[in-house]
Amino acid sequence: RDNQQVVTYSPEAIRQLTRLQMFDVLCCQIDRNVSNRFVTYEVVGKNVLITGVQGIDNDIAFGKMSYQELNEKPDGVNMLPVFEVDNMCTIPALDAKMVTNLSALEDELVIHAMSDLLSEKEIEALLDRIKGVKKTIECSMEKKPGLVVNPDEWTEEVIERFTQRQVNKAYADMRPYKQ
Repeated sequence: RDNQQVVTYSPEAIRQLTRLQMFDVLCCQIDRNVSNRFVTYEVVGKNVLITGVQGIDNDIAFGKMSYQELNEKPDGVNMLPVFEVDNMCTIPALDAKMVTNLSALEDELVIHAMSDLLSEKEIEALLDRIKGVKKTIECSMEKKPGLVVNPDEWTEEVIERFTQRQVNKAYADMRPYKQ
């Protein structure tokens, strides 16, 4: 990679990034690192525009860690950023479609969908994480009205929220690998 190269993010890439972060918290994917995600990008002159992000290698997902336990682990232990501090979401913006889908998710559906895949304790932990994420989002929305962003509203202003906050390196370092 050329040292003069600047990496920037499209609004869609930022939206996908937030979805991946929330997915990882819900599923307790504690091994997200720069090797466990793909990015799509365009080269614009000497610069790189990240246009999308996708998580891969979810082998360590799920498990028995509760929402509280997950949020007590500092970044670097589990490689997963803390989702909430003092009942406030640490992600600067959330995808409205994912929040709507999560809000409508019922325990019975989760149990039915996951009972052949996870143990009873893993399902209990998953339900606890879902409950914790829902509660954090609800509390955060009251104090941060612009937290939940509709698909057509992922603008430069939303991207600026991400550049103003330090985020977990597994999510923030989205440079493409040198080919």
